[in-house]
Amino acid sequence: MRDIPTVLLVDDNPGDVSLIEQMFEESAIDAQLIIARSASEAFVQLGFNQPDAQIRRPDLVILDLNLPVVDGHEILARLRGRADLQDLAIVVLTSSRRPCDQQLVAPHRVTFVTKPGMWDGYLALGESLKALLATAPAAKSA
Repeated sequence: MRDIPTVLLVDDNPGDVSLIEQMFEESAIDAQLIIARSASEAFVQLGFNQPDAQIRRPDLVILDLNLPVVDGHEILARLRGRADLQDLAIVVLTSSRRPCDQQLVAPHRVTFVTKPGMWDGYLALGESLKALLATAPAAKSA
């Protein structure tokens, strides 16, 4: 029996969170979706804020760049700053179409996706995420 992959979604927009939840359901993505609505919630989920805490490593992080207080760029820097998270799969899913955002995240080895404008785009994204999760360590141990 295999473990179900864990996906950490970091997004503060309730509408976008709802769309991602629906996409997971309609795309039949077999994963536990954990939602963090801010950087501080994401850091708690990952165990960053606890002394001597073990990292609770998800199989995938879906990260919005446009977050209040601490933005997605800072989250990426903190994630990639840890040796034990260098190979963590991260999908930056953002409404930003600014080339500078793509350039800023490029060194962090992430997949950059602009939030789709139509539902078909979300369903296509769901299929891509299913394929990505199929290669996650939890899925490989099946």
